[in-house]
Amino acid sequence: MGGFPNFTLGSLRVILGSSPKQLQLGTPSLGQRALSRGCAMQQTRMLNSTFFMRLTRFVSFFLAAGLLSGAPAQARQCGQASWYGPGLYGNKTANGETFRPGTMTAAHPYLPLGSWVRVVNRDNGLIADVRINDRGPYVGGRIIDLGHGSAQRLRVTESGLANVCITRI
Repeated sequence: MGGFPNFTLGSLRVILGSSPKQLQLGTPSLGQRALSRGCAMQQTRMLNSTFFMRLTRFVSFFLAAGLLSGAPAQARQCGQASWYGPGLYGNKTANGETFRPGTMTAAHPYLPLGSWVRVVNRDNGLIADVRINDRGPYVGGRIIDLGHGSAQRLRVTESGLANVCITRI
């Protein structure tokens, strides 16, 4: 089924910072005092900005963890692929790994880091499963940058570019 994880209202309150204890009546909070002074609009703005700041943090966590993504699990994308490697070995990738030659990795602009995609070279029919560990490509018109190992498997290293289709697996 996929989609957003099913949370209870109580767990959302804890994650967003509004526990039932904070919602109980007792000594007036700063917000309640502002309301009693006729500053309802200011209190609403303050509560809304706090809520949306926490909600943004909450959603960002799930995006970073790969539990939410901009693309459905079986989304298919076709276009041009390039490869990268020489001169970049030893550098850190977007997920913090050291970029090494021969790895079955790739760079994609928005798929979650750590996700796997199946890349099919439409020019020669070769297939490779690669892990997304970096961001790119930074050249217009390309959908994926292949690491050296995956580019060799798909025989892209000679020409530098290939027509591919990628499917998230």
